[in-house]
Amino acid sequence: NRPPYFEVIELEQGQHFDLLPNEYILASTLEKIKIPLDLMAVLYPRSSTNRKGLSVDLTGIVDSGYEGQLTIPIRNNTSSQTVRLYPGERFCQIVFESLDEAVEDARKSRYHKKDIIEGFVRKQDEKDDVEIALIQSGDIKKLKEEYKVK
Repeated sequence: NRPPYFEVIELEQGQHFDLLPNEYILASTLEKIKIPLDLMAVLYPRSSTNRKGLSVDLTGIVDSGYEGQLTIPIRNNTSSQTVRLYPGERFCQIVFESLDEAVEDARKSRYHKKDIIEGFVRKQDEKDDVEIALIQSGDIKKLKEEYKVK
């Protein structure tokens, strides 16, 4: 069900992955987490990750009730240096925050309880195609009319 350009590579102990200059990947944590309903979590990159020339492009928030592996976007920001990544290598940290009260009905994202990265290519509908065509053609006037932007 994945697009042909989206390849899953599962590394085992002793293997590594070379992230090329300006390359971007989605990494999955080895750990599975389960956030209680009275907590939330925030992900932060480790400073050593930044010093290697990598950025961890985090959305940051892990919702109450989330269960599963975390997906972490990683980018090699260097222009000429390949960065080697190893399974189990630490590149971000998680901070847990207490909530004033527990969430009664945890929001379940479509990635809840997923074991591997999947579904990250958004399906476009016809309206998306029209919007993209207007943007690419530079027809700002029609774009504003179509989407009622003043």
